[in-house]
Amino acid sequence: MNTWEVIKSLCSGKLLASTSLWIFIVPAVVKLTQSIDGGIYFNGVTLVAPQSLIYLYFSAIAFFISNILYIIACPSLIKKVGHYSEFLSMGCTVFDLSNSTNRVNEKDAKSLIAKIKGEVESSTPKEIDSSKHNNLTLTVGNDKKPQAFTFNDDALPVVFNFIYNFNLSRLWFMQLLCWAFLFIGLALITFLLISNLLVVSSEINFTQLKDFLFN
Repeated sequence: MNTWEVIKSLCSGKLLASTSLWIFIVPAVVKLTQSIDGGIYFNGVTLVAPQSLIYLYFSAIAFFISNILYIIACPSLIKKVGHYSEFLSMGCTVFDLSNSTNRVNEKDAKSLIAKIKGEVESSTPKEIDSSKHNNLTLTVGNDKKPQAFTFNDDALPVVFNFIYNFNLSRLWFMQLLCWAFLFIGLALITFLLISNLLVVSSEINFTQLKDFLFN
C-alpha cells in the first residue's frame, strides 16, 4: 500500500483540514451551554449525549496531530505531486527529485542509485560534452557524500518513478504515528456517533411519534 499517498488524501480532506477550528469551537460551545459534562440539553431533553463534546474535542486533537506529522514528515515530492504528468504540469525538474532525497544517508543513496542504474543507462562522457544531448544530473544524499547520476532526459519518467516509490516507503515510523492518531480520532468519532444515536433513541417516545405520524 502506498501509505504516504493514503495519508496525504486523508490529511488534505476538508474534515481533517477543519480540525484546528474544532479545537477552539468545542470549548466555546461548552462554555456557552454551561455544560460541564459535555452534553447539550433543551427543556430536559438530551440533544447531544454527555461527554460527546469531550470526545469530539479529543478526536479533533488526534486528527490535528496526525495532520501536523504529515506536514512535517511526508517527503516534499509526495506532498507536491501524485504522478509524473502532474510533476511535469507543475514545472518540476530533476532538481525537485534531488531535493526530495537530500536527507538520505549514504548507504540508502548508493542503493537507490544502483537500482536506477540497473534500469537507466548513464550518459557517456561524449554525450555529456555534446550539445546534441540534453543530460540531467540527479543527486541523492546529503552534501557530505552525495551520489550523483547523469542520464539522458528521455529517461526522466523512469527516474521519477524510482524516486517517487522510494519516497513512498521512507520514514515508516512517522507513517505509523500518523495512522495511530488517525485511528484514535476515527475511533472517538465512531463512538460519539453511536452513543448519540443510542441516547437520542432512548429519549424518543415511539408511541407518541407513531400517533403523530399516522393520525
